[in-house]
Amino acid sequence: MKQDDKVKDFFGKYSSEYASSTSHSKGKDLAKMISMIEPKENYICADFACGTGFTAIEIAKLVDLEYAIDTTEQMIKEAKNLASDAKLENIVFLNEDITKTSLKSETIDIVTCRRAAHHFEDKRKFLMEVRRVLRKGGRLGLVDMVRPPEDDENVLNKMEIIRDRSHVEALSEKEWLKIIGESGFKILSVYSETEPMTYEGWLKPVKRGSTEDLECTSLIFKLREQDCLKGGFDRINMKMNKTRFIVIAEKL
Repeated sequence: MKQDDKVKDFFGKYSSEYASSTSHSKGKDLAKMISMIEPKENYICADFACGTGFTAIEIAKLVDLEYAIDTTEQMIKEAKNLASDAKLENIVFLNEDITKTSLKSETIDIVTCRRAAHHFEDKRKFLMEVRRVLRKGGRLGLVDMVRPPEDDENVLNKMEIIRDRSHVEALSEKEWLKIIGESGFKILSVYSETEPMTYEGWLKPVKRGSTEDLECTSLIFKLREQDCLKGGFDRINMKMNKTRFIVIAEKL
């Protein structure tokens, strides 16, 4: 199955769960990223891989025009409903591939992408599309989970792929900063925060007792305990630590 089909399959299946997700709607990373990127009233902005629209909606409250772009039709539908509930009329929804959008070159002041880039097969291609649509001096605000630098066995990504087949790879913070810099951006600020969660909380929206759950727990107990801990998983207490980082970068 192609990556785009995997994304549409997973997020089409769970779109309503994401639309009601407290973590996605009220997670601390959302307000933090917006405060770091500083949107202005006259800005035109775009949210790449907008999902059910929480980021796009919050930024639309602050700017003239917001584009919300996602490849999964059901997620766009949920985002439209949430925007309607918020009585916002300045969001344009685009059901498109974020690596080849219909946005005109050098027309966007801010591009955001929150909790989605680990699904991107070609992260450099994503960054080049962001660079294409941004005005000179425009900014990228990226939020994503990152792999712990000590995770030598790549446990985090192995577990995420089992839980969600559309997951491609969570990079380390160092890897992200490298490719963002190499893609024609200047790093302005970086912030990271680790969120402790239960195994059930991490697994959502996938249910306990599912095939994915059984495969995840099987892998946890096959791995060495120290390797699980390096990947953020505490199998004794069935808890995990998920680290997300926020980077604000300027187009050179």
